[in-house]
Amino acid sequence: MIWQGPGRVVTLCPNLFEQADWLHQRTLVISRGTLGSEGQLYIESTGPEPCLERVDLQWVQRKVFSTDDAPAYLISGGGRWWAEEDLHGEAAAPAADKIHGEFVDGLLEAGPLSLTNGQAARFFSQLQGRPGLARIRAQVSGLGLGEEPLIWVNGSPLGVVAVETPRLDDPGYRQMGPGIWRYGGWRNLTAFVPAGWLRSGENQFDWASPAGGEGVVLRNLRLEVAAEIGASARRTLPTSHEKIPFGQSPGLTPQATARPIPLRSGLSSAHADVGLRPE
Repeated sequence: MIWQGPGRVVTLCPNLFEQADWLHQRTLVISRGTLGSEGQLYIESTGPEPCLERVDLQWVQRKVFSTDDAPAYLISGGGRWWAEEDLHGEAAAPAADKIHGEFVDGLLEAGPLSLTNGQAARFFSQLQGRPGLARIRAQVSGLGLGEEPLIWVNGSPLGVVAVETPRLDDPGYRQMGPGIWRYGGWRNLTAFVPAGWLRSGENQFDWASPAGGEGVVLRNLRLEVAAEIGASARRTLPTSHEKIPFGQSPGLTPQATARPIPLRSGLSSAHADVGLRPE
């Protein structure tokens, strides 16, 4: 996306796609200084296929507030908010790992990581001490409305996965056929991990996109862990990793399929204090 004004050309965003689902949307804030005079807005495709369906240009007033976890957010007229760094045209950087006493919030996968129809990915994390409650967070794109990814923790399937449903006036909704709707854009996902499911030492997290769907893209996949009272939940760096066939995990057997499903191990660039598996 390029803005061309008198005597100058400004690249607003080098890549709107973000390697996400084919139905996708981006929100960019263009400063008043950039649009200080007459000009033209160009959106260019790098390939021969049509890739743009709709462009909305709105004059907005920034509404920003601060929290401890995020410096600032911008609130839209449709009731959605974005972190400040998501609106600059660059790829969103995952939040840094956090360790606060007996609480850990660490990165499992920065992404974007694409899982096609029924494909699975496995992630590992080492825990010291006695972990208590835990929560998994991620941003997902491409997941059908009403669908949930399949998640197992140490072989046990999570029964409830909460996926954000945006307001119905959000421009990301598209009707693909009679009674068939899809949403283009990142949605927040959270899943509660009951106490006792995590253990001291290595822990395994398996993800699979729903069979029969069009796949899902993950980014900023994170694990929150609170230690049991009097215990530490610090994580350390694993020394090895392995790729295993999809069907070897007892927690993956409920997946209905007649063929092996490709398995990808997670990527990690996390801080050494949190310590996650490299590829």
